[in-house]
Amino acid sequence: MDLFRRSLVTLVCVAAVTASYAQQKAAQADAVDDKVRAASFKYFLSMMLGDMDLYLTVTRSPVTTITDGVSSSRAEPAARKLLDAASVKSGLRSLPPDESKRVIETALQNLEEAHVQFIGADTASITFLLKSGSKPEEGDRLGQFLLCRRADGWKVIGEVTDSKAVPPAYLVDTQAPPKPPNPL
Repeated sequence: MDLFRRSLVTLVCVAAVTASYAQQKAAQADAVDDKVRAASFKYFLSMMLGDMDLYLTVTRSPVTTITDGVSSSRAEPAARKLLDAASVKSGLRSLPPDESKRVIETALQNLEEAHVQFIGADTASITFLLKSGSKPEEGDRLGQFLLCRRADGWKVIGEVTDSKAVPPAYLVDTQAPPKPPNPL
């Protein structure tokens, strides 16, 4: 009986240590996810507000952009022009404080719900909702930022967008049963 108790106590201790270790690892992963999301939000906000200082703190220049399958490189001078135009286009600066707060909160919520995927220890991507389709069959417009970790934190190095929405048929429905394979 004494051997049984010792074995049981050992098993409980090992389980507790394992659970604690798993919890710590999960917390570390969440902390890294949060850092990726924070850098992404600051980048998104810098674009909406036309804030070049904020933009420079969260990017590694030049930023590679891929829009509708065409890649380009955005160096600092081009970023300045883009941010000036973006701040005017978004109209965020001219909105009443309550309305601009709502827009910023929506952007933050979209990035909090975004999917972060690690490509390696120092590279990640975050895919997020840019604009919901007005009807489910229209699909949603998504965006993606590519980030790398530097000594001073996560930096946006790339931006991927498409002018067309993602067709709903392209998305995997995790609730639906899998379709049988096509016999042909």
